[in-house]
Amino acid sequence: MIVLLEPTRPAGFVSGGYHYQAEVAHQLATTGNGRLLACDPAALAATVAQLRRDPHTLVVVDGLFAEHAPLPADVVALLHCVPTRTDWCPAGIPVLATAATTANAATVRGRATAIEVVRPGLDRAFTPVAHTPNRPLRVLMVGTVTATKGQERVVRTLRDLADQCVLTLVGDHATDPGHVAHLKTMNGPLQIEWASVRAPSEVAAALQRCDLFVSASRSESFGMAVAEAAACGAPVLAFATGEIASFVLHGANGWLVPLSDEAGFAALLRSVLRDPAWLLRARSKARRPDLADWPAVGRQFAAACQRLLQSTRP
Repeated sequence: MIVLLEPTRPAGFVSGGYHYQAEVAHQLATTGNGRLLACDPAALAATVAQLRRDPHTLVVVDGLFAEHAPLPADVVALLHCVPTRTDWCPAGIPVLATAATTANAATVRGRATAIEVVRPGLDRAFTPVAHTPNRPLRVLMVGTVTATKGQERVVRTLRDLADQCVLTLVGDHATDPGHVAHLKTMNGPLQIEWASVRAPSEVAAALQRCDLFVSASRSESFGMAVAEAAACGAPVLAFATGEIASFVLHGANGWLVPLSDEAGFAALLRSVLRDPAWLLRARSKARRPDLADWPAVGRQFAAACQRLLQSTRP
């Protein structure tokens, strides 16, 4: 039995990591192989100790717990990104990572006794549909509205193109209300449409309608929203971080910018929107990311956990 432990979620909060865990737990539950359990970070050690009383239970702990205290030694760490603290676990620990970039990070390699990678799955809703260009062009960003996601740099660039495009921001607006208020005061003539957290089918519909998807974050560990955009056939402009280069081929279905080139990012955004023929060419070269569906990911997750368990046995 696999028990997947995650921190108690803030009300209304949605993230790629939480979605991953919900989907994987659902697949494990359908086969009777596991379940999802939420607990307060302060109760993690006690919860793990109680679960470990059953010798047939494998405890998998979300790496988010490591932001509060080092993880217990007798669990599998599920890492969606590299923990920020250097002492994220007290000793060698088996790791299940959701991205190769996370698995390959030196800070993880130096701590892990064994590593497995199980990438996220794609919901069936994310697929291309017939698209007619919008006038004005629709630019879409998906993710928590916060400074780390880069919405401000996009708004600053698009203010000069306000007669040519509309920006839609889909995601949680409650986490960083100060940043949301800032964007609402500095957008100038640019029209911004605000859409709160949506179900996957609604996000897919927004991606299918947009003319350009933009990811302005420079610290994505995976880049799930980019994968979903690519799966819907939307042209993508993004910084080359996380796994994004495996979804977007520069100059084909989108454009990638080095992390250090903020000026280049803004210049490319202007160029793409001023010549919509670029968008049409990119859409014609859409390519579906090499990601499995969630039932397959659930099977991969269970198999990876079994291998990690065996690696810890003498």
